[in-house]
Amino acid sequence: MQKMKGRLISLIACCLIAWKCEQPLEAPEGYYNGTIEGKVYYDPDNDGQFEPAPLAKVKLDEHPLLPDTKPKTLTDSWGYFKFEDVEPGEHVIWGSKEGQGSAYYIGKKKVYLEKRGNAYVELKLHAWP
Repeated sequence: MQKMKGRLISLIACCLIAWKCEQPLEAPEGYYNGTIEGKVYYDPDNDGQFEPAPLAKVKLDEHPLLPDTKPKTLTDSWGYFKFEDVEPGEHVIWGSKEGQGSAYYIGKKKVYLEKRGNAYVELKLHAWP
């Protein structure tokens, strides 16, 4: 009788393990997120020659003139920026930079991020009235 109980418990345990293995695994939150990075350029002399835009403001999915509620960053001295842990899908990268005097530069670019993907964006800012 004791042997029978042991076999029954083993059988139930095997069934539970097999059932659990057949269940689809659910990815942890953020598992499919990726990275969007790139460079921002502007034309400070309005001569058609774009150069890296240091300390430009870069925002993810939010117009640069709106209050900051979405992820944002500043470019480094070479115009480089990076957003990590970004959900897959379509995004808009907005960039802006104050120039000398009252000059202001703005630009945007759409990018599609695949699951667990990385996207590289080159964004050109143009003078804004």
